[in-house]
Amino acid sequence: MDFNIFLIPESEVKQIGFENAVYGFPTQKGLTQLVNAIRGVVDEIDIFDYIQGIDLGCGDGAVVDHFNKSISGSEWHGVELSAYRLNNSRYKDDNILMEGDLLKVNLRPYNFVFCNNLAFDDALKDALEQKVGREFSGLIVLSDPFTGNVGKIVHTFPVRTNWSSAHMFYLYLV
Repeated sequence: MDFNIFLIPESEVKQIGFENAVYGFPTQKGLTQLVNAIRGVVDEIDIFDYIQGIDLGCGDGAVVDHFNKSISGSEWHGVELSAYRLNNSRYKDDNILMEGDLLKVNLRPYNFVFCNNLAFDDALKDALEQKVGREFSGLIVLSDPFTGNVGKIVHTFPVRTNWSSAHMFYLYLV
């Protein structure tokens, strides 16, 4: 993990907002926990043969890269608002990451979404929940649960992260 990714220039913080400067990630053990939970639920539910996934707010793309390497039968991409994070990512040349606003990404091509939404403010969480309800069908993993009636929680699981040794993640079927 390149910890310089946390040091976003003040000019970009002013441009994208402080709430988007917050950055958290699963540890290596947490990534293994995530992959095992995803595999288990996908096998149990058996709703699709191939995962076309996206990480909304992917940071430097480490989770995207890990999912691509660790979940067979899947292809993952990531979207990140911070140009600084993407320009300093070691995965930037792999054609798996794109710069942009997660609320402007078309979710229809994807059947799996990962979103570490814990640091999102309430307005962004609500907007994401509405977007998912309008244009997504599949499985979504969140670090902070939805508040309305979008989808059904099918699994919860603890994941080691840089902010907690056992943060709960929520997997929804939408």
